[in-house]
Order: sequence, then structure tokens, then C-alpha cells
Amino acid sequence: MVKVGLFDELDEWSMKENPVQVWRETDQTGKVLFVDLQEFAYYIYADGDSLNNIGHEIQLDEALKVNETRKLTVVIE
Repeated sequence: MVKVGLFDELDEWSMKENPVQVWRETDQTGKVLFVDLQEFAYYIYADGDSLNNIGHEIQLDEALKVNETRKLTVVIE
């Protein structure tokens, strides 16, 4: 399982503080779902114990839109 957090500020992402929602864990297929998000271009942090993306910021290219569903694949090595 991988814990995933969403952040609306790069500083908060780098410190892993103040996620916009509670941290979520991936399911057995490696998927996680966040709902009821605001229109922001979020930073994503994924942590799988010894693997994470702290050295590589991941951000949505553009802000989400109301009622939009977006699929994002994150690979941590």
C-alpha cells in the first residue's frame, strides 16, 4: 500500500504538512480516489515506505475544473 497526499502549495508538499484532504492509501490495485476537490493544480506526494517522490515534485499541469475527473499515474521507484 502507498499513502498519497494532495497539497495546494509547494512548501507544504515538501514538508508533507497540511494536505488538502486526509491522506489516502492505495487499494489492492494501486489506485486511490480523491473527491470534492477545489479548482487547484495540486502537488501529489506518494510514499510507499522506502519509496517516495520527495525528490521529484509532481503537479497537475492545470487546475481541476468543477465536476472534472482526472486520472493520474504516479510511479515511485
